[in-house]
Amino acid sequence: MPEAMIRRLVPSDAEAFATLRSASLADVPDAFAASPATDRFTNTDAVRELLDPAAPAPVLGAFRGDELVGAAGLFVPHHAKMEHKAVVWGTYVMPAARGSGLGEALMRALVDAARAMPGIDWVALDVSVTAAAAHRLYERIGFSSWGLEPDGLRVAGRSIDVHHMGLRL
Repeated sequence: MPEAMIRRLVPSDAEAFATLRSASLADVPDAFAASPATDRFTNTDAVRELLDPAAPAPVLGAFRGDELVGAAGLFVPHHAKMEHKAVVWGTYVMPAARGSGLGEALMRALVDAARAMPGIDWVALDVSVTAAAAHRLYERIGFSSWGLEPDGLRVAGRSIDVHHMGLRL
Protein backbone atom coordinates (compact mmCIF):
# COMPACT_ATOMS: atom_id res chain seq x y z
CA MET A 1 0.00 0.00 0.00
CA PRO A 2 1.44 3.46 -0.89
CA GLU A 3 2.68 5.72 1.89
CA ALA A 4 0.15 8.22 3.17
CA MET A 5 0.39 11.95 2.63
CA ILE A 6 -1.63 14.58 4.47
CA ARG A 7 -2.12 18.03 3.00
CA ARG A 8 -4.54 20.92 2.81
CA LEU A 9 -7.21 20.30 0.19
CA VAL A 10 -7.52 22.80 -2.66
CA PRO A 11 -10.28 23.45 -5.23
CA SER A 12 -8.90 20.83 -7.62
CA ASP A 13 -9.66 18.24 -4.89
CA ALA A 14 -13.36 19.18 -4.85
CA GLU A 15 -14.66 16.18 -6.74
CA ALA A 16 -12.66 13.70 -4.65
CA PHE A 17 -13.78 15.40 -1.43
CA ALA A 18 -17.45 15.47 -2.47
CA THR A 19 -17.24 11.74 -3.27
CA LEU A 20 -15.56 10.98 0.07
CA ARG A 21 -18.10 13.12 1.92
CA SER A 22 -20.99 11.25 0.30
CA ALA A 23 -19.38 7.93 1.23
CA SER A 24 -18.85 9.06 4.83
CA LEU A 25 -22.46 10.11 5.33
CA ALA A 26 -23.69 6.78 3.95
CA ASP A 27 -21.11 4.67 5.80
CA VAL A 28 -21.48 6.08 9.33
CA PRO A 29 -24.68 8.12 9.58
CA ASP A 30 -24.44 8.08 13.40
CA ALA A 31 -21.23 10.13 13.21
CA PHE A 32 -22.56 13.18 11.38
CA ALA A 33 -25.29 15.75 11.93
CA ALA A 34 -25.47 16.08 8.14
CA SER A 35 -27.33 13.63 5.95
CA PRO A 36 -26.71 12.67 2.30
CA ALA A 37 -29.92 14.26 1.04
CA THR A 38 -29.23 17.71 2.49
CA ASP A 39 -25.46 18.07 2.89
CA ARG A 40 -24.05 20.88 0.77
CA PHE A 41 -20.53 19.42 0.75
CA THR A 42 -21.55 16.59 -1.51
CA ASN A 43 -21.92 19.27 -4.20
CA THR A 44 -18.65 19.87 -6.07
CA ASP A 45 -19.32 23.60 -6.61
CA ALA A 46 -19.92 24.21 -2.88
CA VAL A 47 -16.78 22.21 -2.07
CA ARG A 48 -14.64 24.32 -4.43
CA GLU A 49 -15.64 27.41 -2.46
CA LEU A 50 -14.93 25.62 0.84
CA LEU A 51 -11.45 24.61 -0.36
CA ASP A 52 -10.44 28.10 -1.50
CA PRO A 53 -6.81 28.56 -0.41
CA ALA A 54 -7.75 31.98 0.98
CA ALA A 55 -10.26 30.39 3.38
CA PRO A 56 -9.20 31.03 6.98
CA ALA A 57 -9.68 27.44 8.18
CA PRO A 58 -8.39 24.37 6.36
CA VAL A 59 -9.82 21.06 5.29
CA LEU A 60 -7.08 18.45 5.32
CA GLY A 61 -7.00 15.33 3.22
CA ALA A 62 -5.19 12.04 3.71
CA PHE A 63 -4.03 10.42 0.48
CA ARG A 64 -2.73 6.97 -0.38
CA GLY A 65 -1.10 7.57 -3.71
CA ASP A 66 -3.58 9.69 -5.65
CA GLU A 67 -6.63 8.46 -3.71
CA LEU A 68 -8.26 10.64 -1.05
CA VAL A 69 -8.95 8.18 1.79
CA GLY A 70 -9.63 10.54 4.69
CA ALA A 71 -10.46 14.13 5.51
CA ALA A 72 -11.11 16.46 8.43
CA GLY A 73 -11.88 20.15 8.57
CA LEU A 74 -11.81 23.11 10.90
CA PHE A 75 -14.05 26.13 11.13
CA VAL A 76 -14.02 29.15 13.39
CA PRO A 77 -17.38 30.42 14.66
CA HIS A 78 -18.24 33.84 13.25
CA HIS A 79 -19.20 35.23 16.65
CA ALA A 80 -16.52 37.52 18.10
CA LYS A 81 -16.93 35.94 21.53
CA MET A 82 -16.13 32.48 20.11
CA GLU A 83 -13.29 33.27 17.71
CA HIS A 84 -10.73 31.75 20.08
CA LYS A 85 -11.97 28.25 19.19
CA ALA A 86 -11.59 26.10 16.11
CA VAL A 87 -14.19 23.39 15.66
CA VAL A 88 -13.43 20.05 14.02
CA TRP A 89 -15.96 18.82 11.48
CA GLY A 90 -16.33 16.12 8.84
CA THR A 91 -13.69 13.72 10.16
CA TYR A 92 -13.69 10.46 8.19
CA VAL A 93 -11.29 7.72 7.12
CA MET A 94 -12.35 5.10 4.58
CA PRO A 95 -12.78 1.61 6.08
CA ALA A 96 -9.83 0.14 4.12
CA ALA A 97 -7.48 2.76 5.63
CA ARG A 98 -8.67 2.44 9.25
CA GLY A 99 -6.35 0.91 11.82
CA SER A 100 -3.28 2.11 9.94
CA GLY A 101 -2.59 5.21 12.07
CA LEU A 102 -3.85 7.44 9.28
CA GLY A 103 -6.73 8.84 11.33
CA GLU A 104 -4.39 9.79 14.15
CA ALA A 105 -1.92 11.39 11.73
CA LEU A 106 -4.78 13.34 10.13
CA MET A 107 -6.07 14.59 13.49
CA ARG A 108 -2.59 15.53 14.70
CA ALA A 109 -2.06 17.51 11.49
CA LEU A 110 -5.43 19.21 12.03
CA VAL A 111 -4.47 20.19 15.59
CA ASP A 112 -1.15 21.54 14.24
CA ALA A 113 -3.11 23.57 11.67
CA ALA A 114 -5.26 25.00 14.48
CA ARG A 115 -2.11 25.92 16.42
CA ALA A 116 -0.92 27.89 13.38
CA MET A 117 -4.16 29.91 13.22
CA PRO A 118 -3.81 33.30 14.95
CA GLY A 119 -5.88 33.67 18.12
CA ILE A 120 -6.97 30.03 18.38
CA ASP A 121 -6.62 28.69 21.94
CA TRP A 122 -8.99 25.72 21.83
CA VAL A 123 -10.03 22.97 19.45
CA ALA A 124 -13.51 21.55 20.01
CA LEU A 125 -15.31 18.55 18.57
CA ASP A 126 -18.33 16.33 19.07
CA VAL A 127 -18.30 12.55 18.78
CA SER A 128 -21.26 10.21 19.04
CA VAL A 129 -21.21 7.46 21.64
CA THR A 130 -21.47 4.95 18.81
CA ALA A 131 -17.99 5.99 17.61
CA ALA A 132 -15.94 4.50 20.46
CA ALA A 133 -12.77 4.09 18.37
CA ALA A 134 -12.89 7.77 17.34
CA HIS A 135 -13.45 8.79 20.96
CA ARG A 136 -10.35 6.83 22.04
CA LEU A 137 -8.34 8.38 19.20
CA TYR A 138 -9.29 11.90 20.28
CA GLU A 139 -8.33 11.10 23.89
CA ARG A 140 -4.90 9.79 22.74
CA ILE A 141 -4.29 13.11 21.01
CA GLY A 142 -5.17 15.00 24.20
CA PHE A 143 -8.85 15.91 23.85
CA SER A 144 -10.91 15.66 27.03
CA SER A 145 -14.64 15.07 27.33
CA TRP A 146 -16.37 17.94 29.07
CA GLY A 147 -19.94 16.85 28.67
CA LEU A 148 -22.37 14.30 27.33
CA GLU A 149 -25.41 15.52 25.45
CA PRO A 150 -28.28 13.04 25.72
CA ASP A 151 -30.24 12.64 22.49
CA GLY A 152 -27.70 14.84 20.66
CA LEU A 153 -28.51 13.23 17.33
CA ARG A 154 -31.48 11.35 15.99
CA VAL A 155 -30.76 8.96 13.16
CA ALA A 156 -33.58 6.97 11.60
CA GLY A 157 -35.65 7.49 14.75
CA ARG A 158 -32.84 6.37 17.09
CA SER A 159 -31.54 8.66 19.83
CA ILE A 160 -27.75 8.95 19.98
CA ASP A 161 -25.83 10.64 22.77
CA VAL A 162 -22.92 12.90 21.86
CA HIS A 163 -19.67 13.59 23.75
CA HIS A 164 -18.40 17.18 23.66
CA MET A 165 -14.60 17.29 23.72
CA GLY A 166 -11.97 20.00 23.82
CA LEU A 167 -8.21 20.46 23.59
CA ARG A 168 -6.47 23.56 24.94
CA LEU A 169 -3.60 24.47 22.62
